[in-house]
Amino acid sequence: MHLYDPFEKSLPQAGLLGITDAETGVQQVIDTADKNTRQRHELAFAQKEQMLSTLFNRSRADLISLESRESYILALHRFFKKRSH
Repeated sequence: MHLYDPFEKSLPQAGLLGITDAETGVQQVIDTADKNTRQRHELAFAQKEQMLSTLFNRSRADLISLESRESYILALHRFFKKRSH
């Protein structure tokens, strides 16, 4: 299961935003009002999703991507219902 925060997928148009990489501690400021910044962010997320999908497919494993504010119960229910058909 791939659990992600909505902001990992799409940034709000909030202007300057200070972010910290949780793994490295590196801090930076990004301009979320900039269309190109948001597009690069969305593209990076899509590429990560594609990489995960490819990796799971090669391993013959199922992948469930779930936004953190979604119900994992509903997601699992949809998954098993789809899998049973």
